[in-house]
Amino acid sequence: MFGVNVKDADSFVYWDLFNDTVFHVNGMEAKIVYLWDKGKFRLLDTDNFEVPDDDRRICTAFVDAEHFLLLRWNTMRHVGAQVFLSYYDKKEKKAYKLDDSHVVPKSKLSLLNHFFAYERIDGREYLLMGAKVNELPDDMKDSLGNLSFEDEDNPILVLIRLNQ
Repeated sequence: MFGVNVKDADSFVYWDLFNDTVFHVNGMEAKIVYLWDKGKFRLLDTDNFEVPDDDRRICTAFVDAEHFLLLRWNTMRHVGAQVFLSYYDKKEKKAYKLDDSHVVPKSKLSLLNHFFAYERIDGREYLLMGAKVNELPDDMKDSLGNLSFEDEDNPILVLIRLNQ
C-alpha cells in the first residue's frame, strides 16, 4: 500500500502500488477511483528490490484534488536522480507531463525536490510543504513578520492555496 492522502474530514485515499489501484475509503467502504493498465512498469510483489527492473515506476507522491490528480514518480533506473510530475485534468480527461516544477515563481520551491501533501481546510484546497527560509521569494519572507532570518536554513511550513 502507498501512503495515505486525506480527501476530506470523513475519507481518505490510498494507492496500492502492486495493483496500480487508487482507492477512496469512507468508513467501512472502499471504492476504486483510478486503475492503470498492466504493464512492464508495474511493481510486482516478486520483484527483487535490491536489483530492480529498470522499467519499474514508483509513485512517491500523489494529490487527488477536486479538479486534478497530481503524481510525482520516478523509474527504478532513476531513483534519487530524476523525478517526474504528471498532471491529470479531471474535466478535460487528459494527462500531462509537467516540465516546470516550480510552485511559486522567483523561488526555489519545487514539487520535485520537496515533500508535499494535500489538505482541505474550510472547503479550500492547499498543498503543504516544508521549505527553508532562503528558498522563499522576498515578498513571502516579508509576510513572515518578525521572524529572524539570521539562519536562512530554518525550516518552515508553507501552505499554497490551489486555484479553482
